Amino acid sequence: MAAVVAVSASCRTLSNADAKGPAGPLFVLVHWHEDSRLFDIWLTDCSLAWSATGCSVAYQAMDATAAWRRTKEALGDEAAASTQYTHSARTPPRGPEQQLE
Repeated sequence: MAAVVAVSASCRTLSNADAKGPAGPLFVLVHWHEDSRLFDIWLTDCSLAWSATGCSVAYQAMDATAAWRRTKEALGDEAAASTQYTHSARTPPRGPEQQLE
C-alpha cells in the first residue's frame, strides 16, 4: 500500500474505444505522479466526475477486466518501471489504496 500525495502530474492518454456495456461504458483514467512514479488507475462510469483530477478519459471498455488489461498493455514499459499501481473501482481512492497486480 502507498500514500498518494497530491502533486502536479501529467496524464497518459490511451486510445479511446466505442464499446459500451449494458450499463454504458466504463472509463479508465490514468493519473501519473512524476515524483513518486505511481500510477492512479481509476474506473468510473461517469467521465464528468473526474474533471477535478486533471485527467481526461483514457480508455472506454465493455467490462472492467478488459479495461485493466488494455490499460496495462498500453502503459507498457512505463508500467513495468513504476514502483506501484493504485486503483479503485468507480470512486476516487479514499483511505488505503489497493495494488493492481
